[in-house]
Amino acid sequence: MHYLWRISLIFFAISIRCIFADIISLYPVKYLEKEPNIDGILNDDCWKQLAFTDSFYVYLSKKPISPGFKTSFGIFYNEKGLYIGIINYDENVDKIRASRYERDDPLLWMDDCDEIYIDPEGKGIGYTKFITTYNGTKYDEKRTDTQVTDVSWNGENWIYKTSKDKDRWIVEIFLPWSDIGRKARVNDLWKFNINRYCYTTGKSWFAGASWSFGASYLNPEKFGFLFFSGQETPGMEKICDILSKTLLPGWMIPYGEFLFIGKEKGQWTKEEIDGIFKKEYQQAREKISKVDSIIIDFENNKKIQDEYEALKRQLETIPESTHFIGDIDEMISIKEKIDDFYWKLKIEKDYK
Repeated sequence: MHYLWRISLIFFAISIRCIFADIISLYPVKYLEKEPNIDGILNDDCWKQLAFTDSFYVYLSKKPISPGFKTSFGIFYNEKGLYIGIINYDENVDKIRASRYERDDPLLWMDDCDEIYIDPEGKGIGYTKFITTYNGTKYDEKRTDTQVTDVSWNGENWIYKTSKDKDRWIVEIFLPWSDIGRKARVNDLWKFNINRYCYTTGKSWFAGASWSFGASYLNPEKFGFLFFSGQETPGMEKICDILSKTLLPGWMIPYGEFLFIGKEKGQWTKEEIDGIFKKEYQQAREKISKVDSIIIDFENNKKIQDEYEALKRQLETIPESTHFIGDIDEMISIKEKIDDFYWKLKIEKDYK
């Protein structure tokens, strides 16, 4: 009986963990008539009207982990094009790597930089790519499908400027519709992503962050979405109504403190991220209590006692509340470890 129960538990846990492969990032892009002075400072009134997002994941991680450095951005559009403001927070801003000045340098990514990917088709196949650095060096290319990438393509009219403060460097970008290849319309849904490469953390030679979980130039199908909302910012309810008719069921969008989940075609639900997290946390506490009731039988086994203490420390380091979906994944992982540990002790006690 215990064996069958364990098998069902394993499959239940796997089904929960697998849904993290379908995390989708989304940013509603507002229409603003005024345009900023592109100077890299982001002090124009138009930027103050936007909600900047700082929800990024470790670049190419298979789990939704928050990077050790913060990045945020805001976007709006008008008749001329798309405007993007990126704030690259950095505790070691004076150590920014800025050594390359030649346009379309294939190694430009080895400087501190932001990569911007735009796919107006929304199919996750082709894209237009722009790279910005603190130096102001440009890189751009256009990919039409999985076989053809034109690195010689140059956008003629896109511009950007940068600035630096004590704990950040900032990029202000204007991308005209002519360089993007299409003008956005109200209710358009474009695929989009921003990657940041950082070399100042001191923890490794390279650290990366991606706005879209698991996304890179190799897998544009994992890019997030821009929803062009017009002058009025719509509620997530309207956006999810559109997405639920477009995307295959199984998607989830972390947005603010909520998680929007597409469970069936044309249907979606809304749950609090913290509420899901606390349910998992409570279950983990219940499981560690079961371990507490049996661990006394192994008081002379140092290896088991050390493993027990390590699991308790992991549980204690988890925050009490969260709005980050990756903390749910971490909580599930710890819960599984505790459960595996309990059954290892149970089998050791009852059958050996």
